[in-house]
Amino acid sequence: MLCAWHRPPDAGSDSEVLSFAQEWHEQKHAALGTLVLGDLNLHQRRWLRYSTGNTREGKAMEAFCASSGFSQLVDTPTRGPKLLDLALADLPNWRCQALPPSRRPTHLSLIHIRPR
Repeated sequence: MLCAWHRPPDAGSDSEVLSFAQEWHEQKHAALGTLVLGDLNLHQRRWLRYSTGNTREGKAMEAFCASSGFSQLVDTPTRGPKLLDLALADLPNWRCQALPPSRRPTHLSLIHIRPR
């Protein structure tokens, strides 16, 4: 299953994360695995190395990923010094490489998401 997601920067609201988790649990049986890509605007310093703080939605997504077997694949900032664009996978041994933007000057482009 491939999910493309833009979550607006709405600090303090975890409703989108909880809705995503519910939808994923309802649909996961139809897929061999899941890859979630997007500008999620989440912050959780312990989990996302380049976060600027801790937010309720970041904590909710970290809890979902930990309980559902997802790994966060991006290991470099994607917008200035922040990590806002995530690649989440519940597939083992996948990796992601972030490259400089080509068309969108404010974010890095995520490419080369593949098995190791």
